[in-house]
Amino acid sequence: MVGRLVLAATLIATAGCRGRHHVTSSVIAPDGAWLDPSAEPEALSSLRALQVRAGALYASDGGPALNEPRDTAMVWPRVVVDASPSRVRLVCDDDRVRVLLWVDRGALAMVATGPALAAPSLVGTPDPWTPGIHLDPGRVVDVLGPAVDDRIRIRVAGLFLEGEGWLPASSIGEVYALAPGERRGPVGGEIPVAAAFRAAPDGEVVGRVGKGPNVGNTLHVELAGDPREGWVLARYTEKDVALVGWVRVEELALYPEPLVLGEGFGMGGRGTGGPAEPTVLLHRGDRLLDPGSATPIGVVLQDLELTCIGACDGSHPEVRVGACAGWIDLRVE
Repeated sequence: MVGRLVLAATLIATAGCRGRHHVTSSVIAPDGAWLDPSAEPEALSSLRALQVRAGALYASDGGPALNEPRDTAMVWPRVVVDASPSRVRLVCDDDRVRVLLWVDRGALAMVATGPALAAPSLVGTPDPWTPGIHLDPGRVVDVLGPAVDDRIRIRVAGLFLEGEGWLPASSIGEVYALAPGERRGPVGGEIPVAAAFRAAPDGEVVGRVGKGPNVGNTLHVELAGDPREGWVLARYTEKDVALVGWVRVEELALYPEPLVLGEGFGMGGRGTGGPAEPTVLLHRGDRLLDPGSATPIGVVLQDLELTCIGACDGSHPEVRVGACAGWIDLRVE
């Protein structure tokens, strides 16, 4: 599992009900590194997952739940420590306490596990201008049915784009590996209202981009060359997805000269809260143990008081910790 450094990323097929593939390992540090309070989790693993449900939390892959699961919706990126066919081990880190916990795969979003292309048919070696839906690693997708001959049909809906297409079934899973995205080039025009992107001039629609009459956003497109016979190959990009296809020139407003744009995206926010007294004072570096096995699975990142739920006057009190949208009881080493 994670007792040693794993150097190669591996894709392993599982026989689950959704016929999915998943990443099980990458450049991942051993447990001792995670429990160093000065460590940066993002540097210890190149794997990520999106937690979308506050479900059951486990200290081990095959162990019982540590909490009372709540079916609360959320979207929270997590660093991945390890994975098995049914569960994924996440870093639950709120800048005060770091805990390594397993969650069911059903608590995670289905995403592109690496750069991927969804198109009307499978493409052997796509390039950035191959018509279709270009997905960055971690892009959430809707799976439209079971895999057929090792391919799967997905739907993507963005702020202003939507589309459907086929891609290899191994391209979709709950764990994704970080990879640099394509940088946007100069834009050659914009979509004033709506545009259909096609696999070829007058070909099958691979996706659509559009906005309402009162929306002020400018929907820029990059162009691959000059228009030909009323068509131009265009690319529209949002944060982690791009739509490429042939668009009728009449659906675009072309610029006299290409424009170079800046780009950025950010989101944030966190919440805290939980039970009050009685409390116990913990110090930076104190380790937190799974009560069932006494295995260290967490570390205190800064001096703080946590709610004490047992053995409060002893040297190994039991404390209540908020982690990955749930409350769990752990023992102090």
